[in-house]
Amino acid sequence: MDGGAEVFIVLFVLIILAAVIVPMIFFYILLMRLLNICSQENRKMEGGMVWLNLIPLFGLGWIFYTVIQIRDSLKLEFSSKNLETDDPEFAFSLGLAFAILSACSIIPFLGGLAAIGGIVVWILYWIRMNKYYKILTENNNSQLDS
Repeated sequence: MDGGAEVFIVLFVLIILAAVIVPMIFFYILLMRLLNICSQENRKMEGGMVWLNLIPLFGLGWIFYTVIQIRDSLKLEFSSKNLETDDPEFAFSLGLAFAILSACSIIPFLGGLAAIGGIVVWILYWIRMNKYYKILTENNNSQLDS
């Protein structure tokens, strides 16, 4: 292999890593903010703990815990503030599907299909978590105004 091909491969790998890691960072920033906006007594997990999901292999299990704690925190927060929601489980099924498909993505052969499904469900879960974050932010802002 000549030097040009090696540089191309390294750049290609770096671009792929950036395309995966950058969105993950923004996703975990949202989850951290979502947990942090919940009052301390309703928060089942500290916001900074979501970053443990970035640890290779460990994160495949930790995401299950994260999804459960976010659901439980949102249930308590929405209940304590008497906020209505169209989903009393706060997208738990989407989060669980994301966690399962992420874990399955390391299985040979099946992993590629699981990863594609995982990306789709991840985006849907992300959209829902952003919705809940906006609801809580608007509620906090309206409480400050009154």
